[in-house]
Amino acid sequence: MKMKKMTEQIIQPELYDLLSLAAAADKIPAIYKEYVINKNRGLYAWMENENIVGCIGIELSGAGAAEICHLAVAPSCQRKGIAGNMIRRVCRLYHLQQLTAETDADAVGFYRSCGFAVSSLGEKYPGVERFFCKYIRHKGRRRDEAAD
Repeated sequence: MKMKKMTEQIIQPELYDLLSLAAAADKIPAIYKEYVINKNRGLYAWMENENIVGCIGIELSGAGAAEICHLAVAPSCQRKGIAGNMIRRVCRLYHLQQLTAETDADAVGFYRSCGFAVSSLGEKYPGVERFFCKYIRHKGRRRDEAAD
């Protein structure tokens, strides 16, 4: 299992399919292009047996801070710890002390299980409640914990 930064100009079909789990299909080419050209963004693919089974896209927002913009795992590989492993790898790679994400009700439990503090943003879109998730790594502790 390895994580690979995506820098190719052409999006691979497996990656396109994964991003379509986290974004509208018609927006994926522009989203991918932004990851390739913007130095503050990074899109990483999680590889198993040379197949892309997960992806995480982040945007650096300051020293030691980033936002998860996209996070997806192939349905056949979900609930195997891949998303959590991608988050940990990105945190180590960029020496992140703070990581945030915005999500829907379906993913709140996942973020909480990874140590994120979760707060409601209310009904951001008609009939759709959104949530703000924030993870802060505390130095000097054996275990990372979330904070408000």
